[in-house]
Amino acid sequence: MSFFEETKTSNPNNFSVERHDKLLGQLLLDIRKDLGINNTDDPQTFDFHLISG
Repeated sequence: MSFFEETKTSNPNNFSVERHDKLLGQLLLDIRKDLGINNTDDPQTFDFHLISG
């Protein structure tokens, strides 16, 4: 829930791209773990970027 709390429009804190990326990466790691996709992911080396076109 940290990702959603950080990125919601009612959050009074300043938006940080770095914090957003860190929390999104953690969210994706948690989803992967829950789905049993890969339990050996290393949060220190897992790098994810959301790209749209």
